[in-house]
Amino acid sequence: MASIYNVATLVLPLLCATAIIIWWTNKDNPRSPSKFDLGALSSGLWATILPAGIFFWGPIALVGSLATDEWRQDWKRDWKPRSLICTTIFASLLLAAGLPSPTPTGVEEWGEPLLFENPEAPLWPASEQHLWAMSSPELAVVTVTTTRLPGVMTPLGTSQVSAELVQLLGADEARLKQAILRMSELTILRSLFNPDDFDLVPIPSEGHHRYYSSARGIDVDLVAVRQHVTYDALIPGSEVLEVLTVYRADWGGVVTTLTVVRPSANSGEVWAEGIVLDWLNSTDS
Repeated sequence: MASIYNVATLVLPLLCATAIIIWWTNKDNPRSPSKFDLGALSSGLWATILPAGIFFWGPIALVGSLATDEWRQDWKRDWKPRSLICTTIFASLLLAAGLPSPTPTGVEEWGEPLLFENPEAPLWPASEQHLWAMSSPELAVVTVTTTRLPGVMTPLGTSQVSAELVQLLGADEARLKQAILRMSELTILRSLFNPDDFDLVPIPSEGHHRYYSSARGIDVDLVAVRQHVTYDALIPGSEVLEVLTVYRADWGGVVTTLTVVRPSANSGEVWAEGIVLDWLNSTDS
């Protein structure tokens, strides 16, 4: 079923644009499809080869269609069908991003997830989050979130785009609230920390990390973001928790996000290689 949804993210905009063009060209005054029509049809295929998908490149192409006087005159003449085509493609992309995302996958040793949904998650785009708490090999709360990005088909560059959007929109605070609450309940912060009043502070880093294990046949470079959770009600600027998030993109605009939340004084290394390698080995097997 997930593969059907992945294909739908590509096919739906293409079918909608095709239907509008066929209907309009046969509506009252039949005409041959224009260059703009053909370009709109091909837009459904852009996401298979271009990083960031149609939502990034589509507006650029649309602005480019106004670059010359001749093209602007074409817009004045055909503004109705062109506006309808653009609106239809945009609406179909919004609809495609609302298709269910795949079920998050954990590691068998983690057991059953403690939580299967995130009440703080937005209704759109489609996402699903599972949460685990562990005490071995270190105290940590792990979440795996799957999200379907709108207008994206290829995994090429999608992880980086997703990470940048999350930082730009400040979406991590809502996504991580559940994990931060659970982590505070497992530590001495239980009676002190208010998960409704915290800040996420980025930790300067390379922005990616190579996860390698010759024994498991794993060698992958993942987009990785490190952050501190600060809670000024304790001590201004106090770094109470440490957060690591890695992004992994798949076809169909699906981005899987693994987040590890640990106390700042954790004994593990900053890239949580043990947890991440276990997860990568589980998802690849």
